[in-house]
Amino acid sequence: MAGPVFTSTAPTTATQGTLFTYQPTATDASATITSWSISNAPTGSFFSTATGAFSWTPPFYAQTSTFVIRVTDSTALFTDQTVVLAVGQNLSSPSLSSMTKRNNEWVTASNGLPVGLKQNIPF
Repeated sequence: MAGPVFTSTAPTTATQGTLFTYQPTATDASATITSWSISNAPTGSFFSTATGAFSWTPPFYAQTSTFVIRVTDSTALFTDQTVVLAVGQNLSSPSLSSMTKRNNEWVTASNGLPVGLKQNIPF
């Protein structure tokens, strides 16, 4: 009797500060898939034991994250998929068109938070 088999390929890259999602899929010819689990999940990630859905926004200090997703069938057979994510830097920066000036300080238009540029900085 064979256990479940992953039909999805785990992604290998993610970007710091950007939402990452992965929906693993698996089949089982001789039984019903009953549960999903994860080990060594990154801090702050979300994992659904009902569907295997995984989501995470890698922090700006993250470089690599390795975790294991397990799928189990109704006969207690299981298969593991190791996910190794190389987390790259988010090199995008706000453009001037996405910023506005408030109280002599530049803020992003999307969230109103300062971007660290002040008008009266001596050079």
